[in-house]
Amino acid sequence: MELINPTPLPGIAFRQFDMDGGLDCVVAVRAAFAHQQNARATWIETQPPLQWEDAYDGPPLDSVLLHQTDLTPGKIGTDVTFLGDSHPEAGPSREWRCGLAIGPVSKSLRVTGPRRLIPQRKSRWRKTTLAGWSLDAPAPAAAVPMDWRLALGGKPVFAKEPVEPDPRNPVGTGLPGDASPDEATPIPAPQILAPGDGADSIPAGLGPVAPFWKGRADHAGTYDDIWQQTRHPLLPRDFSPRFWQCAPPDQIAIPFLLGDEGYRLIALSPS
Repeated sequence: MELINPTPLPGIAFRQFDMDGGLDCVVAVRAAFAHQQNARATWIETQPPLQWEDAYDGPPLDSVLLHQTDLTPGKIGTDVTFLGDSHPEAGPSREWRCGLAIGPVSKSLRVTGPRRLIPQRKSRWRKTTLAGWSLDAPAPAAAVPMDWRLALGGKPVFAKEPVEPDPRNPVGTGLPGDASPDEATPIPAPQILAPGDGADSIPAGLGPVAPFWKGRADHAGTYDDIWQQTRHPLLPRDFSPRFWQCAPPDQIAIPFLLGDEGYRLIALSPS
């Protein structure tokens, strides 16, 4: 197999087993553009190289996915993700809205400055108990990284035994856990929230999702003894191509974007 690429873009062709064991030919091409305010995006003169593997900004289990590998067999839609900071439009603020819109994808999030969960103690009959936790007021901020580590999720902070992190966002700010009155101290609270009712129970963000997070792992299929005996090395029958989508579910454009869509970034740029 030979790939003839007359474009100035980096590209590659590779073979991939399909669900029935046949070999598909997959062509991947990477292109980068520069945003122009109220104008068409323009080519970046020096194009970035192909992404050969998933790239994280630290150890994968403790950090966030920055770029998905370009060696992805196929998707059912276009992933729309954002990496960067959110900036309030009127200078340092305690809370504001940000978001993006392109094609059928339209998403708004609530962002706050740094804030904490404060333990609430109650004393009665010479005994102090932990009555719960309260949120303090967020501090003003000029920018907030749109980073899953500032969203709901993570591990219980005061767990006495090893505890698995929230599978929806394993690297989030962390929850209070089972703290005693003596050891409970203020802990960081999520700064990136989904708007609307129930927002405090849903991890929210704009960035890519790692393949082992629940949002993607649920589509990976079943790898058990039956699969080992009857399917290996092919993918299991209940595998869904939705697994290859690295965007949060509400940031997947189906059908695919064509490339001529207008887009909006709200409070996602210093200017």
